[in-house]
Amino acid sequence: MKGLVVTNKDRRMVEAILAIEDLFPKKLMYGESDIRDNLENKNNMNIIAEDDDGNIIGYALFIPHEDAVKFLRTDDPLMEYNYKKTAYLDQIAVVKDIGVDRYLVFNFLLECLGIEAIKRGYEQWSSHIAIPIDIIIRKKYNGKIFTKKTRQVKMPSYDGIFIYMEGLP
Repeated sequence: MKGLVVTNKDRRMVEAILAIEDLFPKKLMYGESDIRDNLENKNNMNIIAEDDDGNIIGYALFIPHEDAVKFLRTDDPLMEYNYKKTAYLDQIAVVKDIGVDRYLVFNFLLECLGIEAIKRGYEQWSSHIAIPIDIIIRKKYNGKIFTKKTRQVKMPSYDGIFIYMEGLP
């Protein structure tokens, strides 16, 4: 398995990410134009996981925290701009039935994101994490999550309750 930072928006990449978007609830899915915009934005970190045959088996997206605040403020009025350079985990998903433990791929994507975030000078991360995925994040970042910042958030635009977290890479 290998992790790649994606900056191109070739047809194969867009189609692979679109297929992974089908794993998200409808209101959390990005369309093709959104995916292209995410891939073009130099401030975003698009990471894919490929298996040994070159099949894309996972995808993750970090965006600048400040950008996330702009479009999530109505759903989470407590979300605030941060004085630290913070990356917001916007999306992460692993393809079903891949013949590999999905938990390993999920953790692999988080590792790749962490490495890339540090390379780009990010000092911490933030995210609204779906329940029960928050348990995986808590295990992965045990001791690195800012417990005073962790809270439950009902987000009407996304039809769900999420756990907001901030932590160190």
